[in-house]
Amino acid sequence: MNSGTDPFDQVIQIATDEGRSQAIAFLVDRFRSEKNFFELFEMLKIQIRHDLGLPIMHGEQHEKLDEKKNRLLEDRLLEACREVGSALVRQGRLQDGWMYLQPIGDRQYLRQLFESVKINEENTDLLIDICLGQGIAPELGYGLVLSDHGTCNAITVFDSQCVALPQQERSQLAEMLVHHIYDELCENVLRHIAENETAAPTDGTLADWIATRDWLFSSGGHHMDVTHLASAVRIGRFSANPESFQRCHELCQYGAKLADDFQFESPPPFENTYLDHRIFFEVLLGINIEDGVQHFRNKAFSEPIETAGTGPVESYVDLLVRAGKNREALKVAIEHLADAEPLLGIAPRVFEMAQSGQDYQLLMEHFLAKGDLTGYAICALQSQSSDGESSLANQD
Repeated sequence: MNSGTDPFDQVIQIATDEGRSQAIAFLVDRFRSEKNFFELFEMLKIQIRHDLGLPIMHGEQHEKLDEKKNRLLEDRLLEACREVGSALVRQGRLQDGWMYLQPIGDRQYLRQLFESVKINEENTDLLIDICLGQGIAPELGYGLVLSDHGTCNAITVFDSQCVALPQQERSQLAEMLVHHIYDELCENVLRHIAENETAAPTDGTLADWIATRDWLFSSGGHHMDVTHLASAVRIGRFSANPESFQRCHELCQYGAKLADDFQFESPPPFENTYLDHRIFFEVLLGINIEDGVQHFRNKAFSEPIETAGTGPVESYVDLLVRAGKNREALKVAIEHLADAEPLLGIAPRVFEMAQSGQDYQLLMEHFLAKGDLTGYAICALQSQSSDGESSLANQD
């Protein structure tokens, strides 16, 4: 060994002359500068335990830590995970980095970190798995599915993975898919028009372009995979954005012009895929609201739940809520869905519909009749204002 330059000699020399703390700090700095991240993590763990007065190797003796020291140990270990995992991700070693980052739980930080990764052919699938599959940055992950794996795969992924995401994120991904399909269809329609007219329109919307050009659909004409079109309007119901509602409404107008061979039936209450969805989106856009609500009311109760399933009633309740008719929705849900199984999860939970003291009173009566103390208590507690005064007070 070469004294003074060999790291094996140096660590012994530093430990002898300056003590264990300095020797550990020397190794931490060395592994950090060498970007030797696996060894760095092991040495950080040793440094943390030494700083806290613990044996440097876990398990050397029985450890019984007080709450404060245990919290410090956990916090510093998470800091080490963050440092090493982040460094590995920035180095392009996503799988290795994710192994360390999983425990930290700081979703906002993780989202920013993975959004900063330079995307390439080698890491696309892994980014999809981490960002979408692990829920770290769903928009980034789903955008990669759309751009790299195509519309068909994006629809499959939405149906298999995205429906389980929180409502806000699910809505954002639905909007991404709708916009993607709408833009693709517009591009194809404009190309077809340009091939048959002097020039394609330079303004307007899809609905404008197809309104007076029935020749676009002659001889079974269509401009995209019609199964993708039907999926777009179905998935568009998860959206919460008026711009997406408008695009879905136009997709329905386009779909209604397709030949009978391309008119697919959907599960109730959307049997006539494009007509029923058009009416649904019109309500969300504030068009013919009462007629639209009545259309879905008729569908909800045209058959018993035992034969039609809960879908029609759940969709009706969902539409009522989104049309601002919460109390009516709550009454329908209590009367028709309270004991129905299995529910599809289309409609909001009854607690989410309640907005006033009268609503909570209605729910409390329902839970009291069922002997459901938990539901009853939740309503009573939810009705309490921040100053402790119940909103049930002064109710008739």
